Amino acid sequence: MRKPGKYVRKLKIPMMMRFRTKLILVAISGVLAVLIFSSAVSVYSFIALGRTAYNLIAKDMEETIKEYMSNYITIISKRAYKTFSNSASELLLLNEISQTMLNNRDDMDELGKYLLHLPYFKNNFHYNPMLRQLESGPNEPTIVIVPEKFINQAHQMKPDMGKYIQNSEYLDMIMPAIKKTGTDKLFVYMLGPPEATFLRFCPYYPNWHSTFNFEWEKEFSGLIDSWKKQMNSIPEAEKKYNRKLVTFHEPYLDKKVNSIVISALCPLWGSNYKDFQGAVGIEVRLDSLRNTIQEIKLSDNGFAFISQPNGNVLIISEHGSKTLGLNEKKRTVPNSIASVVSLDRNLRDSSQAEIRSFRLPRDEKIHFNDIKLEINGKKETFILATKCMDPLFFWSKERGLAQEKCVLGLVVPEDEIYSALETAENELLQAFYYTLFTLFAFGFISLAVVSFGIFKMSKRMTLGISTLVSVAEKIKNKDYNVRAKLPVKDEIGQLGMVFDSMAEEIQKNTDSLEEIVRERTNELEKTHEEVVELNKMLRADNMRLGSELDIARRLQMMVLPKIREMEKVKRLEISSAMIPANEVGGDYYDVIEEGPVLKIGIGDITGHGLESGVMMMMVQTAAQTLVQSGIKDPEIFINTINRVLYKNAQRIGTDKNLSLLFMDYEGDFLTVCGQHEELIIIRANSGVERHDTMDLGFPVGLEPDIATYLASKKIPFSIGDTAVLFTDGITEAQNAEGLFYGIERLCKTAKSYHSQSAIEIKNAIIEDLILFIGNHDIYDDITLIVMKPI
Repeated sequence: MRKPGKYVRKLKIPMMMRFRTKLILVAISGVLAVLIFSSAVSVYSFIALGRTAYNLIAKDMEETIKEYMSNYITIISKRAYKTFSNSASELLLLNEISQTMLNNRDDMDELGKYLLHLPYFKNNFHYNPMLRQLESGPNEPTIVIVPEKFINQAHQMKPDMGKYIQNSEYLDMIMPAIKKTGTDKLFVYMLGPPEATFLRFCPYYPNWHSTFNFEWEKEFSGLIDSWKKQMNSIPEAEKKYNRKLVTFHEPYLDKKVNSIVISALCPLWGSNYKDFQGAVGIEVRLDSLRNTIQEIKLSDNGFAFISQPNGNVLIISEHGSKTLGLNEKKRTVPNSIASVVSLDRNLRDSSQAEIRSFRLPRDEKIHFNDIKLEINGKKETFILATKCMDPLFFWSKERGLAQEKCVLGLVVPEDEIYSALETAENELLQAFYYTLFTLFAFGFISLAVVSFGIFKMSKRMTLGISTLVSVAEKIKNKDYNVRAKLPVKDEIGQLGMVFDSMAEEIQKNTDSLEEIVRERTNELEKTHEEVVELNKMLRADNMRLGSELDIARRLQMMVLPKIREMEKVKRLEISSAMIPANEVGGDYYDVIEEGPVLKIGIGDITGHGLESGVMMMMVQTAAQTLVQSGIKDPEIFINTINRVLYKNAQRIGTDKNLSLLFMDYEGDFLTVCGQHEELIIIRANSGVERHDTMDLGFPVGLEPDIATYLASKKIPFSIGDTAVLFTDGITEAQNAEGLFYGIERLCKTAKSYHSQSAIEIKNAIIEDLILFIGNHDIYDDITLIVMKPI
């Protein structure tokens, strides 16, 4: 019989019958790829053309919008500044008249005396007992208020104050005219100098009849000195009518008239322009400026605002305040001349992150910024244009007198201002979608035609492949008798012959493999029997070792002091607890009373388990023997135990050692010897003492003689005190979070219960420890002794 492998190698496949040739025929349908490519190029070109047109339109529109906003903000800033400038001019006019009168003081004295005899200028003062001040009548041209400190016991003003009032009577003619003309003013007023502080104002304003306790250094600390410094910097020829002396104050809200009001003051000087003689001022209503700013709309939701350099917004619409996320803090100003509310709505306190971080400009340029604000839960882009106004002198208690530039801002939603651009973009998209639809329709028709042709050819082309799939599936199901027997002679037919050859090979190998499996199965059964026998032997050994450990644990628990032994001790109330980490623990403690001798010992052997338990029993036996032998000296006692344990450890070949501490209780003292954990004493007055034992000994069983390391320490211990001995299994216990119980928590728990009995203190500590550990593993033995004198 001819081998399948040789048959495949000798097979000659004609060119036209090869599967590759058939694939080439199918590839003719690549017209589809050409169609897709040409469509993609067309779409890309259309998109590029639309994007270029859009970018050109957007660039031109952006430049036009910025130019329009620049012109608009410049005009508005000049109008806003004009409000302040006009107010300054009107105040300077009043200041010039008053300064001229002061420069001609003799004439002013005569004029004042003369005017007081005229009915129009006469002041009808009356004493207000509730407010403790002198007040002129509300129907007079100007109202005068004299505070309490310038009034004598007869409720008359002092002579010096009377002269100041007399010399300002001419203002009855001036102030009403200043009030009625020019900017919209709330009132006009004069303040006297510090040595004669009075208030003259018009028109009558009810809020101003509150207690007048104005003091220059209290209300305007440092302002007079700043004015003097400013005056000294001005050339002599320019000191009259100088705008640098007009000082504005931070605006406030007057609740009576519901207006934002800004104050302006201008100082008055003696004839030498050095002696301060008070000031004239006006309170200007910013209603017209507020209306102008609030009515500005470059779009449906656009708005404008005016801010101080520190970010405090002076004027803004309610919609604008909400959009910028401003937090308005209205606070009534105590001891103010009028009942006013301060305006505090700073950009830095905004709920909008980009507004909080925005920095106002300082230069003369117009700045444009794109900011993203959260509106109704969505981020929207706004265009913010800002420009500094011309400088003005402002005064505040925090910053003093400083030249500041208020900032005008315009805020416009980007989607509204670019709405025309969006319309053009939408039209371009509509044209794009139409073109895209046409291309896809043509492509779909072409694809349908090509698919029909492929469908007609695919059945014959894939017949051989389908047969091979069926053969492979049967071979997978262990049917090795199946054969393909394909009638075609192309590559698929050749592959079918290879499948048939592989099936024949697999059938032969399967038959031989079954024999091998049977042999290996017999070998594994023999090995299994040997393992079962070995397991039986190991189980017996484990039971024997478990019994030995149980005996060792019981021996260890038997030599520990029993509760009845500790109850027999009449001098001390003793309670103890021991929780081993394994079956056999490595901790030791004992209470030995023999006549007058009362020894309490505690130790911690390295490690735990059987060896540690044996060492513990050695220590207990040696200690009992020494007590029975009458050895009382603490240092000799521990050194003798050390020699015994050292020799036994050498004999049994172990490197175990232990920390060991013994205490002798006699009288009202504890004599402590040996190295172990700290000894805790809680005094009757709740004081906590922690006695370190590191210098009182050396690890036992490590050296043949430790006498030179041993020392003893006497500690007072009387009724009401409590002593706590423990091993490191308590302080180093961990919970699930990896935290240690610690000596501080041990002291705290013992202190909380120190007034109770020893057993109650012991139980409280153990319960707190178990609660702290929770479900975490216990890694070390836990031993605790609590003692109280009886």
